[in-house]
Amino acid sequence: FGWARPVPVSVENLPRPRRAHVLISIAGPGSNLLLAAASLSLLLFLGCVVSFAYPNAVVGNFATLDFTAAVTASGFPLTVAFGPFCTILKLSLVINVFLACFNMIPIPPLDGSWVLQHLFPFTVGRLYETLRPYSLIIFVALIYSGVLEYLLYPVAIALAPAFLLLVTATPY
Repeated sequence: FGWARPVPVSVENLPRPRRAHVLISIAGPGSNLLLAAASLSLLLFLGCVVSFAYPNAVVGNFATLDFTAAVTASGFPLTVAFGPFCTILKLSLVINVFLACFNMIPIPPLDGSWVLQHLFPFTVGRLYETLRPYSLIIFVALIYSGVLEYLLYPVAIALAPAFLLLVTATPY
């Protein structure tokens, strides 16, 4: 799981601590979605600029869902930088949407568990908190059972409109 560790948050001194903890918990996935939106905006901008400035330009793999294929470009200046830069932007879009959806899964210690715990009534939230020591076992069980695949299905749902926008806004 790398270097990702739960960040201790002390919300006792904040007004409305439960609400504050929910807002703090959604800040991380929110920043991932902002980065994904910035990547999509920059991709759209670059695609539109190239299509208007150089109508005979050829750009490949720009709006495809094949993430293993790099964006290729020819027929205009700076094609050497355009392809890799757009590939990085495309990967940034996908990775940030994935991280936002993954982090909102309601399994401790992910942020989704804090949101869910504080949205429950207090007694149910305390009962849900008893799952924290077993969270790694639950997480591994979800991976091996295949349930995690269904929990991450929103990634495909979130990415589909973004790539549809790329396809309709640019000729590539």
